[in-house]
Amino acid sequence: MPDPMYRQIAEQLREEIESDRFDADKPLPTESQLQVSHKVSRNTIRQAIDLLDGWGLVEKRPGSGTFIRKQYEPFVTTLSEWQKKSGSEDKPGSEDESDSGLGGGEGAAAFNEVKARGRMGKFLSPRVEIQLASKNVSERLRVPPGTNVISRHQQRFIDGQPWSLQTSYYPMDLSDRGATQLLLAGDIKEGAVKYLGDVLQLKQVGYRDRIAVRRANETELRFFGLREDANIPVFILLRTAYGVDGASTEPFPFRFTESVFPSDRNQFVINVGNVPDGLAEPAKI
Repeated sequence: MPDPMYRQIAEQLREEIESDRFDADKPLPTESQLQVSHKVSRNTIRQAIDLLDGWGLVEKRPGSGTFIRKQYEPFVTTLSEWQKKSGSEDKPGSEDESDSGLGGGEGAAAFNEVKARGRMGKFLSPRVEIQLASKNVSERLRVPPGTNVISRHQQRFIDGQPWSLQTSYYPMDLSDRGATQLLLAGDIKEGAVKYLGDVLQLKQVGYRDRIAVRRANETELRFFGLREDANIPVFILLRTAYGVDGASTEPFPFRFTESVFPSDRNQFVINVGNVPDGLAEPAKI
């Protein structure tokens, strides 16, 4: 059974968009023009445009028309821990940051995978605050709601484009025990995990990721340059890191990180078991 006409038209328009037939700076042909050229009803054209919108290829701008949506080369973040292979100089390993880069690392250490992929990473100096733990933070760090926690918020870029936002939360007692650099608005160059290991002998032994999807809020729309009517959701990666130290062999949460990634420029990979060497390439979706 053939596809419905609107889907056939959408597929044809997709091919024309991907072959650069249309000027990305100008609106696509109007519904009336497409209706005439395809000899179908206006409702069929609207269904085709809605499908293109759902595929993330176009965006409707009220009063201006339908435009090709800016396409990014997706960056693939490896969420599972990955080690530097013997003889390899281009892969980060756990000696730099014992969780994977953009998935939960902070500062320069978080961009090892970006560098390995031949792309340029940049981050702004973190905004450091002492906050009262929200319900979500208190549950992840196992502290009472309203307890003081350290938050470190960073804006992160790849190839000059806004790529992700990250906020990491730490219990105040880590600073009280000597990890005072957590309170400074500067990069922890070796990575927070290694820093805490050096200063407090706190060793990360694992982490738990939760991934959710929601609409972008006003701050995220502005930072990522998203139109509110473009219907581009954001991924929310919630990572709770667990560690042990000299005083306890039972893993306890010492860092909770919330990272926000717009879905139009990010993909994620989780490796399990014996998989081929090398970095996973973006999937064509």
